[in-house]
Amino acid sequence: MEQQVKERTRELKENEAFLSSIIQTVRESLLVLDPDFNVISANDHFLKPLR
Repeated sequence: MEQQVKERTRELKENEAFLSSIIQTVRESLLVLDPDFNVISANDHFLKPLR
């Protein structure tokens, strides 16, 4: 059982890293929200000030 938890944790971390890399490489502003509209993540383009 403990091995399954470790494996699942590793998989979740890999998936999180993969999704984070996608968010950061999108050339448009991108904001990720949870179902309650709390900010989960924002890419660099979104965070740059408008000029």
